[in-house]
Amino acid sequence: MGKIDISLWDVSNGKYFKSMFSGCKNLECDLSKWDVSNGETFSGMFFNCENFTSDLSNWDVSKGVYFENMFSGCLKFTSDLSKWRVGAAKSFLYMFHNCRKFTSDLS
Repeated sequence: MGKIDISLWDVSNGKYFKSMFSGCKNLECDLSKWDVSNGETFSGMFFNCENFTSDLSNWDVSKGVYFENMFSGCLKFTSDLSKWRVGAAKSFLYMFHNCRKFTSDLS
């Protein structure tokens, strides 16, 4: 089976992205144009996606509440998340656990 292009999926009404790609070790897709502005739960979305590298810098996650383990185990993830507004968030537990290459300034 070949690669499936999900870069233009309309996820604009999605609220719950929990564990969506959990365990997809070789997830290779461009999600930079996804509109996740209605998303509330991102927990474990990319959990253990070891080779995930998509640019998520322009995602609007301002309604996001839960981000636990979102990128945990993403060994190659390096996206700049400095523009993310996460004021509504309640939990970031282990969000970047074992993200060895992640160096984005989150201050």
